[in-house]
Amino acid sequence: MNNKPIKNPFWYVFGPLLVYWIVGICVSIGTACVLVIGNVDEFAKVLSGIDTGSADAMTMAMQQCSLLALKLELKYALEIQCVKAICSIFACSVFYFKDRKREKEENAQMPEKATWSKYIFLLVFAVAYNIGVSCLSYMVQLVSGNSSFQNTSAIFYNSKFWLQIVGLSILVPVMEELLFRGIIYKRMRTKTPFLRAAMFSAILFSFMHSNAIQMVNALVLGLVLAYVYDKYGSFKAPVFTHMIANLTAVIGTNTGIFNGFAKSPEILGVTVVICTFVAAVMFTMIQRMDTGLKPEQPSDKSDDSQKPNLDMFR
Repeated sequence: MNNKPIKNPFWYVFGPLLVYWIVGICVSIGTACVLVIGNVDEFAKVLSGIDTGSADAMTMAMQQCSLLALKLELKYALEIQCVKAICSIFACSVFYFKDRKREKEENAQMPEKATWSKYIFLLVFAVAYNIGVSCLSYMVQLVSGNSSFQNTSAIFYNSKFWLQIVGLSILVPVMEELLFRGIIYKRMRTKTPFLRAAMFSAILFSFMHSNAIQMVNALVLGLVLAYVYDKYGSFKAPVFTHMIANLTAVIGTNTGIFNGFAKSPEILGVTVVICTFVAAVMFTMIQRMDTGLKPEQPSDKSDDSQKPNLDMFR
């Protein structure tokens, strides 16, 4: 861990997150303006014939305009999300590469990186994990009657398939990993032990999701991705894992595989057990790898142990 003091700890940790939120707000405002301008005729129809002297009529017209705007926002939800992701990637890259440059200047040690052949563990783990979580979500929905997870997912999965691949399987994972693992986790990791840094970044990651099931899933996945980042010694590892997990969700949803599982509680239960076993085996294989940075790396007396580890795209 790096013991060099930080001038402004709050900005150091939360600054990138604030920038991400500001970018998201600006994109939301911009896309809203574009949608209104592009559909000005529909809004004009709503407002035409309104009695401007009647408060009730004006209130009703505003409500209809709000509903129309919401309808357009839901219709283009994935397109808007893609724009947010692209803008956020550019904004967060400034922090990411600034950190990597600073680590280079401090002669930071490069952790041993896992070979590409070991990424097969991540591939199988991500597929099994996502299928298991998806089936478990269906089971929770059947028991509780709460369909918020499926309703949230349907907003994005109604878009064109290629757009789902690009947006949900590439842009969103890159953006989220860049912010929560590449910047926030990495900055915390140079100052604190693994568990504290991983938990902190995972909690923030979970708060970015919209319902309870997704929040729990994001918390667990966030911890795993932080561990993978350290273990594989490369930022590519959590990005790859996140991409495969999201790609599995996109393919499983669009092909109807998940709906097929949901037809029978018995099939859902068996699938969850099998996927849990496979994911556990793969995670055990990952743990036994002798590469990267050990999650609880001791702070020994050598000067090299005090240097932050340098994870780079390569």
